[in-house]
Amino acid sequence: MKIFYNALLITAIIVLIFLPFSGKAQKIKLSDGNNAFNITQTDDQSLHFHNKLSSFSNHEITTKSGLFTQLNLQGYNYSTELGAPMLPVLKSLIEVPY
Repeated sequence: MKIFYNALLITAIIVLIFLPFSGKAQKIKLSDGNNAFNITQTDDQSLHFHNKLSSFSNHEITTKSGLFTQLNLQGYNYSTELGAPMLPVLKSLIEVPY
């Protein structure tokens, strides 16, 4: 029962966040500062990192396939795979020892 109430609460929060922003571009601030990706620890067996998402913006795009909402995150690129959704992607080259 607790899982149901948690899921219901999360759904309500998402609706309340995005409902006022439908139809126009908006910047949504989650915390102070900038978006950041930091590698905090590395060794032969593991890689630890911290990805901070402080804000993003969204706007609607109309195409021949319909109406879509595009998410924009500062410092992120987009997926370039043909036919895949245009979602924010953070790419970082890491060296993996063998």
